[in-house]
Amino acid sequence: NWAIASDNISPTANLEYKIVRSATSINNLTDANSATLVLAYTPNITTSNVTGLTPDTSYFFAVVVRDQAGNETLYNSSSVTTLFYR
Repeated sequence: NWAIASDNISPTANLEYKIVRSATSINNLTDANSATLVLAYTPNITTSNVTGLTPDTSYFFAVVVRDQAGNETLYNSSSVTTLFYR
């Protein structure tokens, strides 16, 4: 989950978010645009569930926000490691 973004072009309800995943860190928009798409651009959301992950594996996720003019920004990135159950 993430906080609602703000923009000087689009109302917050019109901003769109996409989620991407990578095996390596996502540090900029170029990294994000070459990562695996998890969720295509969707307006006005602040959360998404990801399924199908492998146990005991590190993943890097990023949220990219796009305004009505088509400007994209790397909004949020983080890493997680899934748990291993026996």
